[in-house]
Amino acid sequence: MMYKKTLFATLLLLVLISILMLLGNKEKPQIGIVGEIHYHADFKVFIEGFEINFSNPKYMSADNSSLSKFTHLHDMNGEILHVHAKGVTLGMFFKSLRMEFTSECLLLDGGKKYCPDGEKNLKLYVNGVYNPLMHEYMPQDLDRILITYGNEPESSLKSQMESVKNNACIYSEKCPQRGSPPLEAGCVGGNDCIA
Repeated sequence: MMYKKTLFATLLLLVLISILMLLGNKEKPQIGIVGEIHYHADFKVFIEGFEINFSNPKYMSADNSSLSKFTHLHDMNGEILHVHAKGVTLGMFFKSLRMEFTSECLLLDGGKKYCPDGEKNLKLYVNGVYNPLMHEYMPQDLDRILITYGNEPESSLKSQMESVKNNACIYSEKCPQRGSPPLEAGCVGGNDCIA
């Protein structure tokens, strides 16, 4: 009888260890090869109703340097996110800007952190629809992405969503009737790019 109990306890322990190893080894998304895709997404971030301005030189990649070879902003356009490899997430994009975007919080480069506080929440909307993936979301070509923190009424959220422009199609050359994209000054795959 004691042998059966010991055997059962050993088997149970092995099963638990296996489950814990599987849970602990969640695979991170695999980043593809730089240049295999070239997606563009319109995006905006609002904190308590105020728009964050990403059209700032410190957020831009340029000919001589890139904040990330995988995803970046450039040409002083802080509303078009560029993605150059499969597997790139919004979390990676914000990390390249020296910020942090998680499932619950947004930490801006100035050190201010925005997390749920019982009244205010952080939300992600993609193409007008709430998306629970948050930092794990992989932007797709022509997405319209809104990240918002606060407790605004539905009418304010709707205004924020409507403010996310629809200009990614110009950069992706999917709406030629609206004009040609500017020559991109970003660094893609060069030696001076940093991940």
